[in-house]
Order: sequence, then C-alpha cells, then structure tokens
Amino acid sequence: MLDIGVSGMTLDGDSLYLYSGEFNYSTFEYTVTYGIIDVTTKQIVTRNFITDGTDKQITMPYGIMVNPVTKEIYLSDGANFIFPGALFCFDRYGKMKWAKPVQTGDIPAHFALLYK
Repeated sequence: MLDIGVSGMTLDGDSLYLYSGEFNYSTFEYTVTYGIIDVTTKQIVTRNFITDGTDKQITMPYGIMVNPVTKEIYLSDGANFIFPGALFCFDRYGKMKWAKPVQTGDIPAHFALLYK
C-alpha cells in the first residue's frame, strides 16, 4: 500500500500519473498532489510532477491525460464547479507549456486525442 491519495489517474507506460485533492477537517484546507507512481516497482516517483510552481494556478484538478507520443501532460481545472474550467498543458519535465481558458464546459474531466 502506498501513502498517497488518488482522485484521478492515467497510465503511460510504467508511470501512473495522478492528482489528488484531499480535504483536512482539522485545518479545513485542501491539499492537492500531482504524483507519479512507477507501477513496476510500486514506488512513488514524485508527489509533484509540476516542477515550475505553476500548480498554484490550478484551482481544483479534475482530469488528467498524458499524450503517449509527445509525453505532454494535460490537466483540466474544475475551478468552482459552476463555470467552465480551464485546460493546462505541461511538458514531460513538468513545466507549463500553456494554459487556455478554453470553453471546456463545466467540470472538465475527460480527454480525446485526434491524430492526423
């Protein structure tokens, strides 16, 4: 058993990318984790794959996907769960490539890739 919460996840090779929003009833605060688990060794690789500090721009992660070709990491932000959320893209090293306030719809959670 690993001591890490999971709200959403996606698998890319041997790496399980995850996000977790855990509420602490003692402090009344959320702790958000953006982790990677090596499924072969069953070890936590990192508890924050976002390496440039831009994770603070995400209100509440609600979807995750890794592009199997480019290894870009996509996170959707559910924001306040009332208005359309945002879409964030990080490179394979956890640095933000872009963030778009695209019309994702309310509570964006799922992704699809289209290859030409």
